[in-house]
Amino acid sequence: MKTAIWLSGLLMLSTQAQAALSPNYQRARELTAVIEAVASAFPDRLVDKVQFVEDDKYEVTAGACRVIVTLETKPIEPGLVGPRQFDAGLPILSVNKCRNFWAAARSGFICAA
Repeated sequence: MKTAIWLSGLLMLSTQAQAALSPNYQRARELTAVIEAVASAFPDRLVDKVQFVEDDKYEVTAGACRVIVTLETKPIEPGLVGPRQFDAGLPILSVNKCRNFWAAARSGFICAA
């Protein structure tokens, strides 16, 4: 009996604990981060559509502007558990291109790219 208790204690110490959200809740957190990133980059545009492209990559349409948002996992300290931490990033080039498009549209000048 002592051996079984000692062995189970050893197993608990030797394995790393992982606590993840269920897939539905994880996806909801990802979508929220994606929408918030686009909304902060384009405060004058409404998000019309968010489409899953592949793991950690979403295509977002806001008016005539389409951007790819990539989720980047934040490193966590060893031994800590909890849901995955990540940042949603928009390429600066896409943000500037879309902002320039909307500035031209407001001034009445729109060029096809």
